[in-house]
Amino acid sequence: MIEKLYNYSLEDKTIVEKLIDTKDLALAHAIVEKGGRFPTHNSNAQVRIIIVKGELSIKLNKQDIKVYKKSTILEIPFDTTMELMNNGSESLEFFAIKAPSPSY
Repeated sequence: MIEKLYNYSLEDKTIVEKLIDTKDLALAHAIVEKGGRFPTHNSNAQVRIIIVKGELSIKLNKQDIKVYKKSTILEIPFDTTMELMNNGSESLEFFAIKAPSPSY
């Protein structure tokens, strides 16, 4: 088989899965239940977030909280303080892409 397969969770509960972590790419999948949030942290690479379900409420550096809905792709610069939360009415699901991967 030439292709390589990666699977991700379809459950409707909070989860963060590191799917791919190579020199070229880090890809994570996250589901955040209604009212959930991530601890405040700084981005360790340039990050692209693809929202596939729900609404992402995000505070970057000292900006006001902004809300982005499914079918949106955000690009966040390296070393940005991030506070991600789900203040919406349903679960939030997104993929986070870092290229190149900060692990290498």
